Amino acid sequence: QEARPSFVGVDLEWSEPHAVSIIQIAVPSRAFVIDCVNRTPLFMSVLHALVDWLLKREDITKLFFGFPNDLLRLNMMFEKQGKTFSTNDHIASVVDLYMQRLRREQTYVPRAEQTPLGREALLGEAVNREDMDEVRRLSETVPPHPPEEDLTEQVFTVGGHHSLASMTERYLGERMDKSLRASNWNFRPLAAAQVVYAATDAHVLLRLEAAMRERGIYPQRVFGCGPRRPWLQAAWWHDGAEAGEEMPRELAE
Repeated sequence: QEARPSFVGVDLEWSEPHAVSIIQIAVPSRAFVIDCVNRTPLFMSVLHALVDWLLKREDITKLFFGFPNDLLRLNMMFEKQGKTFSTNDHIASVVDLYMQRLRREQTYVPRAEQTPLGREALLGEAVNREDMDEVRRLSETVPPHPPEEDLTEQVFTVGGHHSLASMTERYLGERMDKSLRASNWNFRPLAAAQVVYAATDAHVLLRLEAAMRERGIYPQRVFGCGPRRPWLQAAWWHDGAEAGEEMPRELAE
């Protein structure tokens, strides 16, 4: 029995007037392309149950590229069945590769008071505080050369990728053919090239996430707060109805 994948790539393709034409779901070993055009109400109900289950799974990280827009498209598609996703659905563990990420690096930095610019800044701060003892100490101390260094951690913001193709070229060293992006996704049957294109768009999200994590580049934000219990949710996740619900007394003790 296969272990449940920890990462799943999810992507959508559409052509007007349909909100969503196909949904692509990729795991490391395979990719699924799900047809959403002119389906029966029963099919759409089953599809909603699948998407709802996937988005709420806390132990599976869903990788999107432009998650807010994709969520809007999903809501537009399922609205006809009277089923949409809102804050009450507790969507969990969603990472948007379009958003900025953080890279943490450990590096050695010279001690400030042992460098010319650092000593000048410290002297200025001491003068502003009228701390003459500190001014005298810094003035009389002869800094060593080269200056001593301390191990510290620096955090850099990584982002600015406006397309999936540019991210793929940077982190994977490969060029994506996006010529089929504007093709007609409502015509049936889909061309084999369209199916391969759609599956690749979802699968490449898994490779990008792995490549960035290998470089120490991690998500700055994960959509969804995980716990379904209102008192465990972060404050920004509550709506007006849930805000007043408190932790049960027996759990608080």
